[in-house]
Amino acid sequence: MTRVTVPSWTLGLLAASAWADGGLRPVEKLRAARYDMRTGAVTPVNTGHKMRGLVPCWDSSGVPRYFTAFPPTQVLIDIGDGNSDCLDRVELFRIGYGTDLPGPIDIDVVLYASDNGGDPPSPTGPVRTPAALLRLTGLPGAPAGMSHGWQITVTPDAPIDLGAAQDLDGDGLGDFSYSYHMRNAPTSGPLGVGPLIAGDPNDPLATGIRPVFYRWSVDPNNAPGPDDFLLPRNALLPSNTVYDGTYWFGGGLYSQFPMQLLQAADGCGGCPNSACEAADIAPGPCGDCRVDISDLAALLGGFGITSGATREQGDIEGADGDVDLADLAAMLTDFGCTD
Repeated sequence: MTRVTVPSWTLGLLAASAWADGGLRPVEKLRAARYDMRTGAVTPVNTGHKMRGLVPCWDSSGVPRYFTAFPPTQVLIDIGDGNSDCLDRVELFRIGYGTDLPGPIDIDVVLYASDNGGDPPSPTGPVRTPAALLRLTGLPGAPAGMSHGWQITVTPDAPIDLGAAQDLDGDGLGDFSYSYHMRNAPTSGPLGVGPLIAGDPNDPLATGIRPVFYRWSVDPNNAPGPDDFLLPRNALLPSNTVYDGTYWFGGGLYSQFPMQLLQAADGCGGCPNSACEAADIAPGPCGDCRVDISDLAALLGGFGITSGATREQGDIEGADGDVDLADLAAMLTDFGCTD
């Protein structure tokens, strides 16, 4: 791994992309949205909202404060370990990116089974297997002169099965990976888009954080077509990239890119109008896909709790364990929402 020394205030990208400034860009505002693969609809939601009936079964979202821009000629992979109950049925997943572009943003996300990072040592050895190739188009950007971080919760056409993931590192968990490709990022210039950085490895929320990521670039001898996915060497589909190596960030910041795998926890399911889900906390545990006086009463009943608060008690903004004015404001914003 190559280290590039940069000023401490950038927290420095170690082994920076060729055209980028080599440093991490701060996220000035963190926002969230839902993306439905079936319709392409993008629905803004409250940042950190807890989705009705869904919980993360694998989480590397951390506390994102920075992003780094990458050109459209590169694809980035990060890895995770999951138990079979989690990997067998991924009902939704959440990614994160940062940008100072006005949008729209187009990102390809590929989930792979049986991958523990790097470039597989031989075609006959364990090689990552693509389980889902997903193209997210029309994602939001940022106002002029600002940078936004976006956490996007994706509803795929059907649940994703990563259950074939092998335990390649002997820790008893299935190894999987996921890639980010910024399809319509600029190839040069001061503005850009790239994955959020999951955060400080000492943060207790950063349960899946790892120290490195892996990068591939377009293969000049096998250039992909305009609609092709960029694919590292894998078990099923032709590769159109070349392996650049292993990269990491400095300044005490780990390099994991955000990913949550989500499953139904209580059989509640989603609401037809997903914008209702964050503040629909009553009657518990599933709510009724309406945000009305019963939800407001439940929040006011929990108002003032400073730690350990649940969604049903009113912790709907920030997932920070308290019920305060931010939660009340989020409730009032969604008040009157119906399915």
